Amino acid sequence: MISPSRADNLIRMPDDVVEVIGVHRVPDVPDAYLLEIRSARPPDELHLEAFTQEYPEQPRETWQAPWMERWLDPSGERVLTDEFAAPPAGLTESRLVFFLHFPSFDRPLLTPMGPAPLPVPTDIPDRLSAVHYRPVD
Repeated sequence: MISPSRADNLIRMPDDVVEVIGVHRVPDVPDAYLLEIRSARPPDELHLEAFTQEYPEQPRETWQAPWMERWLDPSGERVLTDEFAAPPAGLTESRLVFFLHFPSFDRPLLTPMGPAPLPVPTDIPDRLSAVHYRPVD
């Protein structure tokens, strides 16, 4: 049997789509969530500074941004980098995780390829157990 994370990779995504594979609760940090993202675009075409959520009552420069991003292998089974590190050379598609503070589940995640809906939050899967939250200074 193929694990769900490996099965995700058997389906080729359109190049202009960013998918939020999972939103995971961070233990003991109720305002932060770990988001897992996948795109058929290579990392150099996926501008992380464009990932955010709209907060209509606030100026754009105060909207939340990715925190402590880490790149994964295409299957999502292995963490390839330390936090904030550049993606490894040679990746032809993108899969990564990052923390997002104060997400609103009634609004999409804004991405460089357009809005992406947020799935229902779940616990952090075992395969991402090496990813740990560190508070913003």
